[in-house]
Amino acid sequence: AFESRHVREWEVALKEQALAGVHVLRAVAELLPGGSPETPLADLEGMDGAALRTFCRRVVAGVEALLRKQQELLRDGRRQGDGDKMAEQGNSKFAQGEEVLREARFGKMEDFTTGLVGKIGLPNPRLM
Repeated sequence: AFESRHVREWEVALKEQALAGVHVLRAVAELLPGGSPETPLADLEGMDGAALRTFCRRVVAGVEALLRKQQELLRDGRRQGDGDKMAEQGNSKFAQGEEVLREARFGKMEDFTTGLVGKIGLPNPRLM
């Protein structure tokens, strides 16, 4: 049970990262009427059932348009051979290309225990 929940959460997180560039949340915010800097969701709070249903229909239509655009971009990218690049797009924040990767260097245990104080000394509070 834990493993399936973990796998599902991982899957959702990856989709969320990949959809970050689609700006779904921004589309919803742009469709939401009214509000102010102090109470940005005031109109949402005041909506009755019918107004909320109408708003949700507009949101669904707006999100559908955004997802269709993203779908076209994904398909065009695959046709042009950029499939790998498009697949990595969701992790671009964390992963650099192979040209940027460096080999890790490890020190000894005493390097760890002495820390920065052992390497550069204590900070000097009198800078002037």
